[in-house]
Amino acid sequence: VAGRAPAAATRHPPARPRPRPEAAQPPSAEHLRQARAHPNPRRVTHPVDTDDVETCLDDAQRDAIDRELQRMPYRDHYDALRVASDASRDAIRTAYFSRAKTLHPDAFFGKQLGAYQQKMETIFQALTEAYEVLGKVRRRREYDEYLAVKRRTAAAAKGLVAGERRAEAVEGQGASAVRPEKGGGPSGDAARFARPAGVQPQRHGRSGASRERAKELFGRKLAAATGRDPSGVHQAPSAPHRPPRRPRPEAPAPSEPAPAAGRGEMLRDLTRSLRDAAGMTGGVDVAQRTLTEARRFERDGDLVEAANRLRLAIALAPEREDVEREYERVRGRLAVSLADDYAKQAAYEESREQWSAAALSWAMVADGRPDDPEPPRRAAVCLLKAKSDLHQARAYAEEAVVLAPSSAEARVVLARVFLEAGMRLNARRELAVASTLDPSNQEVANLILECEE
Repeated sequence: VAGRAPAAATRHPPARPRPRPEAAQPPSAEHLRQARAHPNPRRVTHPVDTDDVETCLDDAQRDAIDRELQRMPYRDHYDALRVASDASRDAIRTAYFSRAKTLHPDAFFGKQLGAYQQKMETIFQALTEAYEVLGKVRRRREYDEYLAVKRRTAAAAKGLVAGERRAEAVEGQGASAVRPEKGGGPSGDAARFARPAGVQPQRHGRSGASRERAKELFGRKLAAATGRDPSGVHQAPSAPHRPPRRPRPEAPAPSEPAPAAGRGEMLRDLTRSLRDAAGMTGGVDVAQRTLTEARRFERDGDLVEAANRLRLAIALAPEREDVEREYERVRGRLAVSLADDYAKQAAYEESREQWSAAALSWAMVADGRPDDPEPPRRAAVCLLKAKSDLHQARAYAEEAVVLAPSSAEARVVLARVFLEAGMRLNARRELAVASTLDPSNQEVANLILECEE
């Protein structure tokens, strides 16, 4: 902080740099609820320290700083500076310095701030980043394009979440819960970080295991920013292979003893009875009507609502395999249609070193491009840089190798995952293959030396 005496640096070793925000503790459940309502998470995720500390700040000032820190990860740059999206450069500059007067630690120079010193520095770092991005024409244009793409992907995810919840409600209550509304239902929890539970679109060219990995990664939200203990990574065979295709489960595993095991069958019987009763009384088969509506939405280009209606039809008629096949086909089309947007989103997040967010985006690209080795490879790289889940990183790196077995680059990424997990033998095997594929690759040579240390 400006104003501190530099002499201290000659008497003491320099302080260890504070960890990047992605190394912070995972956000609380309340933070995640806020994330659903504000689908613009950023990488600053410092936890709020609620310990009593001696500071010169009064209660109102401390509360204001705590609120600012809590909301920061879910705000875009415009919200952080409290300016409109069409604000002029002068307005952005004025807003930045106005906020700095109350949130920069130098505003309290010479006073005791305690734990709030670091909190204010974290907030000011985010404000400075927002100012630097919005204050430059090119960077602001790139950021605006990123926000536009992100809103589109978030809207699709939000619609799927709402549709999945309605389908689950129908499965629990019977056909009487069906009241389709144009537009996809209520706008509940949103965001690309909340993929619908139990939704596993199956498409040719992608294994069930890899789809499950993408679903897990997508559903973990901001928790992907925290590292996991790599000691649980199991040894892999020398040559990666596609895991066997897993059938779609009809229902989640029962959490109750035997009496609950037949609940799914009871619900299906109830739904079937309601449907038959509707036919006897001259009513229309609700499942068939929902299927017809899905086809109409698909013709109109609304793939999210088409997928939601098909998911609802599955809930009403779980025995109809043709409906499930239609659902998987439409979900596949939706993933393909969103792949380009997710790729743009991932590229921007990589450029800003938002590694966890980029990994999530590349996972969604992989869903829409099941035969392209680039998305899973880059998802693995981002997970490594985020110091995140090595199980996921290995799974994506292996998928990239399966899709491009003659790619030295893919082999190197998998070797790096193995090295990070302490699996030197596995890494050495991958590097041996990579060296054969690209004998002049200096990175391969350096990693081989690292394995031999």
